[in-house]
Amino acid sequence: KKMLLVLAIVGMFVIPMMPATKAATILQKGDIAICEGGPFDWIVRWYASNYWNKQVTWTHAACYVGSTSYSSSTVVETAKHGIYIIADVTTVSGEQSSHDSGKWIRISCDLSIRESAANWLKDRTYTLGGEWHPYDYVSLTKSVSDHKQVDEQENSARGGKYYCSELVWAAYRYYGFNIDKDKDETSVVWPDDIYGLINMGQATIVTSWQNQ
Repeated sequence: KKMLLVLAIVGMFVIPMMPATKAATILQKGDIAICEGGPFDWIVRWYASNYWNKQVTWTHAACYVGSTSYSSSTVVETAKHGIYIIADVTTVSGEQSSHDSGKWIRISCDLSIRESAANWLKDRTYTLGGEWHPYDYVSLTKSVSDHKQVDEQENSARGGKYYCSELVWAAYRYYGFNIDKDKDETSVVWPDDIYGLINMGQATIVTSWQNQ
């Protein structure tokens, strides 16, 4: 009985971990990957430390957009395309294999908002939407007053550039939901800020992964 009680208690705190093939079966359009240990992990940590004196836990955000002409489990993120980093696509498997660990979270808002955000993201990728949105390095510095934008027309000087979490934030903000826990319109939205919605009761963890 004691052993069963211990197992039951432990089970309450263990987040289910699933391989990419199984994760894709439970994900819904608009679910967000919050990751660390990826190919550009150092970029976010460097900017956070050098410009903001901030230590971050999570360094990447991406969004599951469902079945497309590219893949049955398409994910939109800022990804490397040749020598550039732009808004483009990968798969659930690609996302999970390229980051040491991560969690898929679901924003607690209407399904229509989550699906609309996913569609907004698809349109802004090079592969599916034919658009070119480079990585927004400038917005991670203190040289500008507005560190995130929803639409590419808001700031012509930055020409529709997005850093990873800004891209996902913009998709949701376009449809009226702010996934930055600070709930402002101008500060940097770090992956940590999106993950922070969980403690606010505005997001839940769907599943997680840990690569050995």
